[in-house]
Amino acid sequence: MKRVDTIARVRRAFHVHGWSVKKIVRELHVSRNPVRKILRSDETDFSYGRERQPLPKTGAWIRPPPDPIHLPRRPRISPPGLSRVVVRRRKPTLPALL
Repeated sequence: MKRVDTIARVRRAFHVHGWSVKKIVRELHVSRNPVRKILRSDETDFSYGRERQPLPKTGAWIRPPPDPIHLPRRPRISPPGLSRVVVRRRKPTLPALL
């Protein structure tokens, strides 16, 4: 949606200053298609309004999954306890042959 001031700047640049569409796009930072639309029409305000609100296309209501922030957390493992967990998870190795 382009405001009235943007539309006026685009038209002034094209008709008064003689700028090309490409230069208007570069200088005023407006996309090419809206610039072309502004120059083609005599509208002073471009806005979009729906005629009717579409109905939501949802099925039966399903309970949403729980919020991960509010799930119970595992207890923290202190450094001495951490070493026990790491030792338990190690792969068994063959005994060293002497």
